[in-house]
Amino acid sequence: MDYLEVKHEIKIDESVIKKIQKLRENLTELKTAIGSIIDDIIIIEDIIYPDEAKLRSNIIMNTTLGYYNITLKQLQSKSRIGKIVRARQVISVLMKKYIKKLSLSEIGTFVNKDHSTVLHSIKAIKNAEFTKDFLYDEYCQIEKIVLSKIEEKGENNMLDNGKNFINSINLY
Repeated sequence: MDYLEVKHEIKIDESVIKKIQKLRENLTELKTAIGSIIDDIIIIEDIIYPDEAKLRSNIIMNTTLGYYNITLKQLQSKSRIGKIVRARQVISVLMKKYIKKLSLSEIGTFVNKDHSTVLHSIKAIKNAEFTKDFLYDEYCQIEKIVLSKIEEKGENNMLDNGKNFINSINLY
């Protein structure tokens, strides 16, 4: 038999190593599949319970407007003031994440922008996450408030718990 030597002279059969590698690949596939199922659950919830989708959109809008201390009129204006731009970006991403049935164009109607601006907002917040930009910190704070308000309203939060489960799977 071929053995792979590891520190402290522990010998591990190569077939065991291959099984571990295969398991790692399967966990990645499982994580992807679970994420897809959770996305499908959100879409189904939005279709079956349209009032919950409306509730979510109201919570997202009101929470974000309150966080940045701006009005709906300011949000939907052509203003390029930093806090107003960031509010639009946060709303766009939260709407996309928690109300799956909305298209980018439909999300754009909330902030009076077109689909390409919404897409740019999503990319901006993803980039902010990797660059440790304060925009991502603001987004996380607002998302936390939104989720607590959704729970307060008695909405089914199984979905968020599922995502936390997926994120907790450690493949390494």
